[in-house]
Amino acid sequence: MLSLNPIFYLVTLGIIGIFIRILYFPFEIPFSYDTLDYFAYSLVESQIGKFPEGVNLVNNGWPTIVSFFFYISNTDNFMHLTYIQRGLSILFSVLTIIPIYFLARRFFTKKIALIAPSLFILEPNILMNSIQGGTVPIFIFLGTMIIYLFLSKNFRSLYPAFALIAILSFIRYEGLLLIFPLSVMFFLRFKKNHHEIKNFIFIIFIFALILSVIGILRYEAYGQDGLISSITAGGKYVIEDLSTGDEKDEPWMILGQSNHLNFIQTGTNSMIKFIGITMLPIFIFFIPISIIFLVKDRSFLYIDTRIISIICYAIIFLIPAFYAYGRHIEDIRYLFILYPIFSLISLHFIKKIFQYNQNHNLILIAITGGIIISSVSFLEYDKNDYIHERDAFAVAKKIVNEEFGYNIFSPESKYIKSAEVYNEWPPEISFVNGHVERKANGIVVKNHDTLEEFLIYGEKQGLTHLIVDEKKKNSILDNIFYNEEKFPYLQKIYDSSEEKLNYKVKIFEIDYNYFYEYMK
Repeated sequence: MLSLNPIFYLVTLGIIGIFIRILYFPFEIPFSYDTLDYFAYSLVESQIGKFPEGVNLVNNGWPTIVSFFFYISNTDNFMHLTYIQRGLSILFSVLTIIPIYFLARRFFTKKIALIAPSLFILEPNILMNSIQGGTVPIFIFLGTMIIYLFLSKNFRSLYPAFALIAILSFIRYEGLLLIFPLSVMFFLRFKKNHHEIKNFIFIIFIFALILSVIGILRYEAYGQDGLISSITAGGKYVIEDLSTGDEKDEPWMILGQSNHLNFIQTGTNSMIKFIGITMLPIFIFFIPISIIFLVKDRSFLYIDTRIISIICYAIIFLIPAFYAYGRHIEDIRYLFILYPIFSLISLHFIKKIFQYNQNHNLILIAITGGIIISSVSFLEYDKNDYIHERDAFAVAKKIVNEEFGYNIFSPESKYIKSAEVYNEWPPEISFVNGHVERKANGIVVKNHDTLEEFLIYGEKQGLTHLIVDEKKKNSILDNIFYNEEKFPYLQKIYDSSEEKLNYKVKIFEIDYNYFYEYMK
């Protein structure tokens, strides 16, 4: 029978986690959106050896770590560098099973605790996010390390715990919020030990020292510390912008009146919805039953400082999620930090199973096997179409080969900036407000009833070409794909079917002279 030695089990689990991630690894697909910004920032930083000046990328901790590996990689291949970033992301995701296991050991026996890392590393959302190359895996890893170290009975573990809070803030500024509840819990834990309370001053000194270095380097690079300034900006948004509706980037706001009720209602509704979604497909079987047992056994009546610390940890990370959801930014990733806590809660159900069946080895293998099957089944059902993504990138490279203005064709146009970086390799990257600058002129098709209206508007915006596909995204443009002969003022210069791509898309150059003649 399989040995239940924790080291052997965790190593085996890690290998399984890596293997599944490799199965779903997005080879030959570049980054997009924020992850592309991190990639570009890492590339520039690896070249100049410091934070790029004037680039206001607030959460630049992850790209700084990645930049070191870019520097020592001895490769300048575009795709190879993306694999390095994705690989590091996978590494931190897999390594998280270690602090999760030891965190679970603070509350459960060895065999029960081994289920917690299984629940985490095989969770489909965590698995797919880990291959994207973003900040979430290292953020969860550090966050889990912090709460594990903080709950240690060894006082010396608190030094790295608070130091890691500063580093966590370097990854994402909301990590700074942890300093407040954990400081309060520190005094509750050691209120009778005056010697340890005195040592807290040195702990805070270490925390402040690391934080100061980060803040100074950021301020020298782009004039902000990226920590206090970001949290202050969030407070200003809630207090001032929501009160007046004065925020151009928030189209849902009503100008001149309070939008707080809308903010709270939207944040609450989205929070409930996404917490439910995050439990699918694995935790939905464990957490509700675990909560029932906790209530039935009245376990909630025996809450100690360890439990309160974990509750505070969870609540503090619900704040930035609520803030985002209140702003109508719906993204499940804001709640991924809760997965280690979900894993802990789920163990109460596992504990009951162990009490009723003494064949613990068989139960452990059966549960782990069931998690693997349900996870892979969910991934197969909901997996990304990588062939389509590669085709979309191939089309994007065709677009940026020409200097023209085009209509945004979401979501495939997300690869335009990636294609620009790829085609100009090695690139001269420029940033705008912390984001990679898009050189091609993308124009949104909106507020237009006819193609003619859009073309007249588009000409003023620099529109020179139309990109249309078979996916029927826009009623104005759909007819062009299937009936191109009806539009003689559009000259087809590209058809993806000629390159045997699965993604069917056509590019047309607009002859405005002919267009206006045709309209007479």
